[in-house]
Amino acid sequence: MGNIHQKSVMRKCLEELHLSMERLPLADRYTKKLTVSAAILLLVEGEIQQRKTLEDIQLHLRTDENLQKLTGLSSIHPSSLNRKLEKLPLDYLQSLFHQLASRLQQRKHGAKGVRHLGKLAPVDSSTFILPFVFGDWAFYQDRTKGVKMHTRLLCLDEETPFPDQIVFSTVGVSDQMAVERLVTRKDVTYIFDRGYVNYRRFANWVEAGIPFVARLKTTNTYTVVLDRPVEAGTSIIRDADITVLDKKTGTQASLRLVEFQDEKGRSYKVVTNRYDLSAVDVSEVYRYRWQIELFFKWIKQHLTTITFHNYHPNAVWAQLYLGVISYLLCQCVYEQTPSPLTMSNFVRYLRHYCEWTWSQFLTVLNKPKERTSKGRQKREHQRTLPRGAPGIGKNTRPVVKWIVE
Repeated sequence: MGNIHQKSVMRKCLEELHLSMERLPLADRYTKKLTVSAAILLLVEGEIQQRKTLEDIQLHLRTDENLQKLTGLSSIHPSSLNRKLEKLPLDYLQSLFHQLASRLQQRKHGAKGVRHLGKLAPVDSSTFILPFVFGDWAFYQDRTKGVKMHTRLLCLDEETPFPDQIVFSTVGVSDQMAVERLVTRKDVTYIFDRGYVNYRRFANWVEAGIPFVARLKTTNTYTVVLDRPVEAGTSIIRDADITVLDKKTGTQASLRLVEFQDEKGRSYKVVTNRYDLSAVDVSEVYRYRWQIELFFKWIKQHLTTITFHNYHPNAVWAQLYLGVISYLLCQCVYEQTPSPLTMSNFVRYLRHYCEWTWSQFLTVLNKPKERTSKGRQKREHQRTLPRGAPGIGKNTRPVVKWIVE
């Protein structure tokens, strides 16, 4: 594969997929030119570089010799890529996603979680709307057609959370229907918003020893058993032991209720089965749910996933997988660069320096700041007039007051 430091940045990034360029036994059986592996490389490179159309991917392939060597293609027609999207094997893409997620977990082996709060896992979903003409297969109601990405985000430290479990569905599938496939581990604390409240499921998680923090709706009912003392000077309004009842099945569960306010005075009620944390810590755990909102924002702003090339069901699922794979791929490379940049800034640098060698790229990332000035310094014994006197100071000209009638 050659010296890793002499490879281009983009090639180093794409090789993190560990793809075999040989033909897949079934998926490439009748393929003449564009194999599954070559298509994945082209589409992932297009995602990272924000190429909005398949024609942009075609034109770039013609001018990029490194990409030609990596894919074994000198050119490809956009229609071939379009047809390939409808035939990409989803199980193979799912396997690539899990491989990258597992690799990130291995690199974070030994991580103890977010401070003393432990390992956290916010769970939520995001919707991608499809055009009304092409989205009949994903119809919901009120002329709404779209798909959902149900995600479990793993926070093993405070720096780089990443998705390790994803379920795709049409927009008509509720969060309640998908959550069972996302809650599969017992070593993380799950964080849920109001759309996931289900007392029967909460009781099952308590019995199974699965820790969670979930926000309640204003209409949810509960019985207070014991009020705990609340520390003065904190954002905590109430800390109590409660029991909840699922009216359909008669299932009861004993939980802890924490009510707190944010900086804007908005109140939140969350229930949890973690009694080892203080009420302030429980509120901090719930605040980490915002990390999954930032993940969805990153996906929609920095990748082209939100603009689908093909609206065939298999093509839509494939493009969603490719978008998440591209995110994990960038994060795998980011973990190998001792750089103070944030993830977003790192990807911006990666796009601009994609043709540079890896060693040159590392030099740029670790380059010290050129600005040595400490900025404007305040002079000692400098006498200034108060701001209440306009027109007097350095500029002694009187203030012009002109009213046009």
